[in-house]
Amino acid sequence: MDEISTPIVGFRCWVLELGRPVLKSVAMRYEWPAGQVAEAHCMCSPHEPAKHPAPDERCRCGLHARTTLDGCTEEYPYYPVHGYWAYRSAPTSGLMAMGAVLMWGGTLRGKRVIRAQYSRVLCLTEKPDLWAPRSGSNDPSAVSAENVASRDETLQAICEIYGVPMVPYAVATRYAAEFGDLTEGSDLAA
Repeated sequence: MDEISTPIVGFRCWVLELGRPVLKSVAMRYEWPAGQVAEAHCMCSPHEPAKHPAPDERCRCGLHARTTLDGCTEEYPYYPVHGYWAYRSAPTSGLMAMGAVLMWGGTLRGKRVIRAQYSRVLCLTEKPDLWAPRSGSNDPSAVSAENVASRDETLQAICEIYGVPMVPYAVATRYAAEFGDLTEGSDLAA
């Protein structure tokens, strides 16, 4: 694990709860704090407290992000159907948000995935064609017009509460690069 001096930029998805301005992790039962720094704790351990700091090379713990925005969109259709919330039958709209995060502290950086000790949300973004037909709850035909409108209102409220902008997809990487390093590492974190 590296203790980095320059923060790293990553990209990730979150689950949305309509009408509630909060970003929920797709992999664990965790809500990203609004306007604050998220700190990783190992949630994979049956021990309380965890036996190691997060992230750890021998574990999957840490705050996760993809190294590229395109990498984030590759996984986007997967999450609502196969992510933690789907398996746990937790109440979720199946709707998603994506954006950039700044990551630092103890860090594991791979070619596709970054895991870090600390992170904060930099911006949200939207890829207009991401609502293409697909199976599962992200299929636009399975989402009512009312829920689409509610999603837009929820995203706007999240931007306000988290103090982050909604940045067009075409410039999101350039915007995020103003805050940290975009380079990839070896593939040990994936």
